[in-house]
Amino acid sequence: MHAAMLAELAASLAIHGPRLLADGDSIPAAALQDYWIASRNRSTRWHQTLALHREFERSGNLTGLRAWWENQLPTLEEILVSEILTRVYASLGHGLDAKLAEPEVYPVVHSVHVSHLEARNRVLGVMVSQRGASSEAVARLNRLRKTVERWTDVLVGQVAAVFPEAARYGSVLERTLSFAEDGCDQAARTRQTQGWLLMAAIRDSLLRQMSANAANPIENGKISDSVLVCLRPDMFDALGTLQSLWLHRLRHSAQQTDCVLSQLLVPNLDAAEMLPGFEAVRDADFARRMRR
Repeated sequence: MHAAMLAELAASLAIHGPRLLADGDSIPAAALQDYWIASRNRSTRWHQTLALHREFERSGNLTGLRAWWENQLPTLEEILVSEILTRVYASLGHGLDAKLAEPEVYPVVHSVHVSHLEARNRVLGVMVSQRGASSEAVARLNRLRKTVERWTDVLVGQVAAVFPEAARYGSVLERTLSFAEDGCDQAARTRQTQGWLLMAAIRDSLLRQMSANAANPIENGKISDSVLVCLRPDMFDALGTLQSLWLHRLRHSAQQTDCVLSQLLVPNLDAAEMLPGFEAVRDADFARRMRR
């Protein structure tokens, strides 16, 4: 899988992030484990590649450095572009744990995020040194970096619109908060339409600036598979398209209504599962707190 596809997945997560946070369902532990293992394996390959550059640089092997830049440019692009998914997923994990009040998702996704930042900083150091690199290659990577940072702020801003603390995972805080304010003002239909356009735009803008070959397609595919688990089957319609937040809530409310009606029709209402909750709502203390 190409890194641009991971960015497209990040766009899908960000656009439907409000629905994920509204439901508050945690991510299965097995999926988190797969995400961490696949990310660790990919990170190991990245650091091996970057260590080879350091070895050539210390030995003064200019020929090796030039060959390294020609062969490993897709790896540098992958490190920069795949950071979009790392940040978006970390912001969602933070939001889910905050709602559930249990540190289950955040420690894993944040750990992957920190590891990714280390690899990214090493890439920036390689770009600054420019040893063995052409000015064109460095300029191309720098343009890609700027594009990635802006897309990151757009997507994290979508999550921050419903969970403001997620803005910390943006590249530029002020810009991320600005996009978050725009997200708060969008209606459900507008958000869905924007999501389709956003995913198409991010894929096109990144592919035009990247190499056609993927550096670590197998690891990227495993990461994608583990992340997709958080998008449950009931969130898709019959055509395989993710439902809007409004439609998802409507169907969920209909299911809850059917459940309540079935409980009301039982022969012995005192034995119904919904009775304790019904009595709690009628409680005087509960009504007094609601009026505050």
